[in-house]
Amino acid sequence: MKGNPIQETYHVREAMELLPYLVHVSSRSRSSAKQLLSAKRVLVNSEYISQATHLLSPRDVVQISRVSRPEEFNHPKIKILWEDSDYVVIEKLYGQYTVDTTGKYGDRTAIRLLSNHYKKYDPDAKLFMVNRLDRETSGIVIFAKGLQAKELIISSWNKIVQEQIFVAAVGGVPAENKMQISTLARNKEDSSKKQKSKSETRERNASVVELSLLRTDGESSVVRLNASLGRIFSLRQVLANKGLVIMGDKRNSSPFTLKDRIALEQISLVFTHPKTGKRISLKRSFPTHLFGYLKNRQSDNQI
Repeated sequence: MKGNPIQETYHVREAMELLPYLVHVSSRSRSSAKQLLSAKRVLVNSEYISQATHLLSPRDVVQISRVSRPEEFNHPKIKILWEDSDYVVIEKLYGQYTVDTTGKYGDRTAIRLLSNHYKKYDPDAKLFMVNRLDRETSGIVIFAKGLQAKELIISSWNKIVQEQIFVAAVGGVPAENKMQISTLARNKEDSSKKQKSKSETRERNASVVELSLLRTDGESSVVRLNASLGRIFSLRQVLANKGLVIMGDKRNSSPFTLKDRIALEQISLVFTHPKTGKRISLKRSFPTHLFGYLKNRQSDNQI
């Protein structure tokens, strides 16, 4: 497939250090194999490895890329948390667009900025969105480095995602301290798209959000949301339908004002890699400032 940087793949049958293994299976000289490692072109189980003494185990997969691993990506609102040859996972802060649905912000979206970064090292590099966050939300976003990788993770999403935790400050108080919210909701943007992948269409089934009340002042609340039971396409709407409008959410007529953000942050994403079976656990610090929205609300509802 065009854009796939992997040029050689080997399956390990017995324990061995990486450097002698490369010499053995690829018929390269020891010097050439060392150059591959120093150039960051060798991956083990989809992760870049540069240590010659790295110990391989049976069933490991060793790959040689035609391009070097890109240098560190730097941006004030985007941070790469983890990546391999198939996926890149980022932390996106509020105020940053994930993708452009209007045609106005193409060059400033996370997907475009990252794509341009990878294209410096591989002109054929291309990213595909797996999940997205609204501009006003901080959290964790996955991009696939190929269409096949995207289809694989989306089609198996319900099976591989173990944890997807959000924290929100909302107007109102939940009916119960712990409750489950079932939803079939799709947001308007998703419904209006003319083209959807087959896997995206299959995944639009019933989903469940597990809600736990963390604190309330009797009028507003801070809640914990586990959205790991199915793909959720609009947490804003899921909560609003229960009378719990996220603070700052103008789409659902929140009376509270927040600058460039809503009071919703993702703090955790844990999933099993759909190809390697490896458990990937990504965490962000708990947004304790959300508790301040309860006790510091002004009489005019300005936050």
